[in-house]
Amino acid sequence: MAKEVSTLKNMIFALVGPSGSGKSTLIIEAANKLQGKLEIIKSVTTRAKREEKDNLFYFFISEERFRLKVNDDDFAEIVSYAGNLYGYDRRAVDTVLAKRHGICAATEHGVIALMRSGYHVKAIGIAPIYKKSPISDAREKADRERRKIHITFQKEIKELVDYIKIFTKGGYK
Repeated sequence: MAKEVSTLKNMIFALVGPSGSGKSTLIIEAANKLQGKLEIIKSVTTRAKREEKDNLFYFFISEERFRLKVNDDDFAEIVSYAGNLYGYDRRAVDTVLAKRHGICAATEHGVIALMRSGYHVKAIGIAPIYKKSPISDAREKADRERRKIHITFQKEIKELVDYIKIFTKGGYK
């Protein structure tokens, strides 16, 4: 059951693109440049941590705990990707949006799920600048599968910070 969050005025900027396209780098850059107005929304995942920077983007939990949270309807979005589970915990999202705008990496499915949960989401398409992806075959296959879901991007953009600044002035907090 979707939880209504229409009372939260802040929005989520969801970067959507293939693995290795630079979403994490852009998120860190935007969050640093817009401190106080923009915060990273962490995803919950069952995958193993690969590097220390992962702590900026993920809460790491066991598959058993993840499934318990699914049963408790804690997630606004759940996706299986490359053999791991990912989801946005409603409480974590609400905590960020109660203070400021949020930014995260999401799949097309994730953008739709967040919108259906009542969040204000701006989907931003990120395209890699290289021809061949440096990622594993399993992740490339998962990327191809998720691209079968089509969403409308508000912007496909290089100037991410300038785009977000539009929404951090005026009518939104």
